[in-house]
This record gives sequence, C-alpha cells and structure tokens, in this order.
Amino acid sequence: MSEPRECPMCRGEEIYFSEGDTHRWMNVSCHCGIKFEVAKTNSSLPAGHSVNTAGAIEQWNTRAPDPQVTQLKERVRVLREAI
Repeated sequence: MSEPRECPMCRGEEIYFSEGDTHRWMNVSCHCGIKFEVAKTNSSLPAGHSVNTAGAIEQWNTRAPDPQVTQLKERVRVLREAI
C-alpha cells in the first residue's frame, strides 16, 4: 500500500481514514479540518467489491489540484519571501 500524499491545505502528513456517514462513503481527513469523501463503490469495481483504505489512499493521492489552493500557496510563498 502506498503512503498518502500530504494535506493540500496544511501540508500535514498525518492523514486519517474512517467510515463515512453512510455505508456508501469513506472519509479521508487531516487534523486541519479538510475532509475528502471517497465513494466506497463505483462502476469500475467488480460487483460486490468496495473501496478499502488502500483504495481511499489511491483516490486521495490522485485528486486534482484545486486552482484556488495553488494560488493561495503561491501567495503564501511570496509573503514568506517578503518577510
């Protein structure tokens, strides 16, 4: 199983996995409060199979970067250099 990428918001490396609010979801979260819901079943899986922690990590690691987060990170970098 691969390791989860860092949190896109706080760069934290401790990512948590838990059961979702319903049987259809698994939560991936960080201590900063970001939460990513992973569908436990989808059409690409064989009938009767569901996403486990390894599948949730794969989806977490392959998420598309949020353009707003990318812009904020760039602003933070510029401000840090200015200090």
